[in-house]
Amino acid sequence: MAKDQHSHAIVQSGTISGGNHMINLIGQTTLRQTAAIINESHLFIGNDGGPMHLAAAVGTSIIEICCHPKSGSPKHHNSPRRFGPWKVQSTILQPEYAVAPCKDSCLSTEAHCIKSISTAQVIKAIQKQLLDNHLKY
Repeated sequence: MAKDQHSHAIVQSGTISGGNHMINLIGQTTLRQTAAIINESHLFIGNDGGPMHLAAAVGTSIIEICCHPKSGSPKHHNSPRRFGPWKVQSTILQPEYAVAPCKDSCLSTEAHCIKSISTAQVIKAIQKQLLDNHLKY
């Protein structure tokens, strides 16, 4: 149960718990509401940020879409091997290689390395996670 009335209303509205729905609540919730919603979710899809770590903390499966290339340094601050989700089922989608002018990591202020991850890759990862968790999609 959510700790405040607004979170409880969102979670109990059926949008999340009533079916296999995907919703976008970016910028519409407080941190506490975000944690409550993630806790009621079957799957979190996002980048390496606070909400992803909240998902790991509450045991929600994760698909991380990461800008750090697989060929990059595992010690870099964007490396999912260093700061990715842990102790939870997760799939990490990364570019195979950095896109020029980047080399060891994505250094651009605009998203470009991450753009090599296709929508099809994300959909495939979602389907696999849902199947692995015995959920319908």
